[in-house]
Amino acid sequence: MAHSSSKRDPLGSAYERTPGVWEIRKQCGRLPSGEPRIIRETVRGTEAQARAELYAISERMGEVPAEADGMTVETFFRLYFVPGLRKQGRANVTVYGYESTFRSHVLPRWGVVPLDAVRDGDVRAWAWGIDGAKTARKSVKLLRQVMRAAYDYGFLEDEPLRRRIPLPSAPRDKPEVWGGREVLEALTRLEAAGSPLLPVFCLMAGAGLRREEAMAVTRADMTYRDSLLMDGSEALTAFVRVDKAYTCKDGLKRTKNPQSVRTAAAGEPFSSALRRSMPDGPIVAGRDGALANPDEVGRRWTALFAPGGALGGMRRIRLMNLRHTNATLMLSSGVDPRLTAKAQGHSSEVEYGYYLNPTPEDMASAASAVSRGLASEE
Repeated sequence: MAHSSSKRDPLGSAYERTPGVWEIRKQCGRLPSGEPRIIRETVRGTEAQARAELYAISERMGEVPAEADGMTVETFFRLYFVPGLRKQGRANVTVYGYESTFRSHVLPRWGVVPLDAVRDGDVRAWAWGIDGAKTARKSVKLLRQVMRAAYDYGFLEDEPLRRRIPLPSAPRDKPEVWGGREVLEALTRLEAAGSPLLPVFCLMAGAGLRREEAMAVTRADMTYRDSLLMDGSEALTAFVRVDKAYTCKDGLKRTKNPQSVRTAAAGEPFSSALRRSMPDGPIVAGRDGALANPDEVGRRWTALFAPGGALGGMRRIRLMNLRHTNATLMLSSGVDPRLTAKAQGHSSEVEYGYYLNPTPEDMASAASAVSRGLASEE
């Protein structure tokens, strides 16, 4: 997080003076002069820890309501639901997602409504009036979570919103991906241009990493070896240990979930390109030489398709769709869907989830299948 960033909520404010050092401010009545009385404390740690201390001060001052009478949906969301998420250790990016959905869709209709006045029929009518099936489902899900939390806190006597609320199905459009020839052309162009995004491209299109996972990879996470494949041949394989992620909101953190911790593999031509291009420092450096902001990397990717850019004239796909391209190439090359799921850090089908434990040789063979699929299109 940048220096001197300030975050406000109804309980007070948290101000990061230097990385990891927060000043929290809380108004507590007024001085005899009429000026506001301000409590200031310094907290060392994360934003979540600073907000937890701010919440504790407010509790000691009796400003956090302990009774449900008159408590609105917004009051509960701000004073209980969000602090509860932070106490659970939820990532900042997750909390901001909840806050964004609440602010945009839940707050306008339900913000001033008392908790005990939320009715199933009213929720159903509201949900059907939201534009977009996906947005409607996300908004109803959040309102259910908030109301369920209010019940768990003891603010509601009866479990709320238990009835099913039928909603229109959200269409799932298949992501736009590249074929093998386009992947090879992009790789050739990026390497010829000396693009700093080449390692990220190889890790996503060749090894199936998420963007935030690729951004956290360093040279120390990479190993290379000539792997003996199941067909008896040998091929250079790049192995990458995936256990970290880098996001705008959280910085460097553990990767998404336990299934995401894995050793991924990239075969030729990605492995050789990675060996040649992987930098000693950050995988993509910003203007200050530190690890670039992931959003900035997305903008750089888009700029590559502009006239005169390294990928100018090619069909444009989103950076995140390089990972989907990898899954598509693996499946079209005959890789077992369960192994594809493991290689991408997904939990596979329930009946296989605890039984499939792929070896490095399995991963190398999967990577080699992608390489063979690419070679057949040259």
